[in-house]
Amino acid sequence: MTDQMDGPQVDAIAPHTAELLQRAEVDMQIATAKKWPRDLARVKKNMITFATLDEETAESCFYTLRRQDQNGDAKLIQGPSVRLAEIAVSCYQNLRSAARIIDTNDRFITAQGVCHDLENNVLVSMETQRRITNKRGKTYGDDMIAVTGNAAAAIAWRNAVFKVVPLALIKPVFDVAKAVAVGDASTLKAKREKILKRFASMGVTVEQILAKLEKSSIENIGLTELEILIGLGTAIKDGDTSIDEEFSQTHTAAGKSQDKTAIDNLMKAGDVAGARNLAKALNVDWTPYQAEIDRVAKTSADASAPSGGHAETERKAETGSGNSGQQTQGKAGATPTQSGETPTADSSQKSKSPEEEALEFRTHKLKFWQEKFPADFWRVMGAHGFEDIGMAAKSPQYAEFEKEMDEAVVAAKARPKKGSSVLDGAK
Repeated sequence: MTDQMDGPQVDAIAPHTAELLQRAEVDMQIATAKKWPRDLARVKKNMITFATLDEETAESCFYTLRRQDQNGDAKLIQGPSVRLAEIAVSCYQNLRSAARIIDTNDRFITAQGVCHDLENNVLVSMETQRRITNKRGKTYGDDMIAVTGNAAAAIAWRNAVFKVVPLALIKPVFDVAKAVAVGDASTLKAKREKILKRFASMGVTVEQILAKLEKSSIENIGLTELEILIGLGTAIKDGDTSIDEEFSQTHTAAGKSQDKTAIDNLMKAGDVAGARNLAKALNVDWTPYQAEIDRVAKTSADASAPSGGHAETERKAETGSGNSGQQTQGKAGATPTQSGETPTADSSQKSKSPEEEALEFRTHKLKFWQEKFPADFWRVMGAHGFEDIGMAAKSPQYAEFEKEMDEAVVAAKARPKKGSSVLDGAK
């Protein structure tokens, strides 16, 4: 009598169909690559043709970063960009490449780039991390995290590609692209104006650029400096760096001197409130200006006071002492009266209170956001329940609104434009 075992039967698990299909696909691609190997001379020629197709493409083929070495000295770092990696993959042939996000936490996002040379059977995987918190330690919003993820993926993919495609092929293309992008002495002036306008559209001032390059005037920007600026623009687009990171610390003595001149001009024109607001916006110390205002006011008051002195006259006016019906000297600039009371200055001549100046500054900033970033502005306004600029400016929640709006502006500037590559970091 044969014993029969009760219970379910266990079968061997066969490889998943998708895995078999993928393996067959790779095997077929390797076989195809072996059958039609690449021609390196043709690869190099095609890469140079694509990289120098037009000036804009040549400019996008290299990046430049200025960093400090271990001794604290500034040094330039140049390299081939994501755009040149795209050209390399297209022309080198017989490659498989991909990029993806593999990890995200509260502080960093990690991307992985992979490149597989099917002909030589060489596979390289590279990982890149990017921070997703701002200077205050607050995590970015969803849009900014997506932009940062795209930048990290693009950079990881680029690094993997250039580990597979030999430098001997990349360097000649890299050098030719730089030459075409920068131009020569005959095109320097036009090229310089074009680059400065491009940075201006990104919110970078001429003063910041001159400080970054350590130059005193626009005319001192030569071909070498143009190469730095072009590469820096590409680095910002690819997500290697950001506008804030590159230009927030470049406000040197020359830039601060120009800020002071602008404030001085407003003071000379009599626009004290405007000068104070500008100083606040540029983070310039207002104390010396206020001391000068107080000194001039005191000098003017003393000059117009009777022989008893301004302080004594003001004391009499406040206490009501002195002969009734006589003219009493009031505050500086006020017209004496016959009543013995100190008249107040005309309301149009009153200086604004700190609260009024703060409200005016907020309103100005809100109007700027509304004009330059309308979609993000009204989105954040709606999230806080603000119906108009006045309501937002006066709200106790304005500080939180300002933080979110600053982040939205950063995201808007880095947001990919329609028609850009999926691998674009921040174009």
